[in-house]
Amino acid sequence: MIWIILASFGAGVLGRCGGSGNYPRQTRVVGIPLLMAGLAWILGIHSWWLLLMIPAMIGAISTYHDYLGEDNFFVHGFVIGCATFPIALYNGHWWMLLFRCLLLAVACGGWSKVMKNPVVEEFGRYFILPLSLILL
Repeated sequence: MIWIILASFGAGVLGRCGGSGNYPRQTRVVGIPLLMAGLAWILGIHSWWLLLMIPAMIGAISTYHDYLGEDNFFVHGFVIGCATFPIALYNGHWWMLLFRCLLLAVACGGWSKVMKNPVVEEFGRYFILPLSLILL
């Protein structure tokens, strides 16, 4: 459990740093997927499928679905959840993948609507990613 909490804080910090303008954007876009793959490995998912999760998550984190109007963090959270599909391929827990996608959609979208402070908003939106990984 300590690894999940540490990874959540790490993801929150990477997410905020990548969005602050003081660090390269890749801090978030690449850092969080690498952290998530490392955490999945620590949690016992020892498969080369994790290597497919990294580029899928890079793509998911790097877009906010502006074509739907303004940044849509509900869709953003859902798509980030979908990026862990290689884990579902590995362990066959498709229904938990769908549950995690819906949970992230509600959590990321709702958090972004409620929190007006950008530091708290970005930190919280990425903090939940490692916490929700235990669902898979």
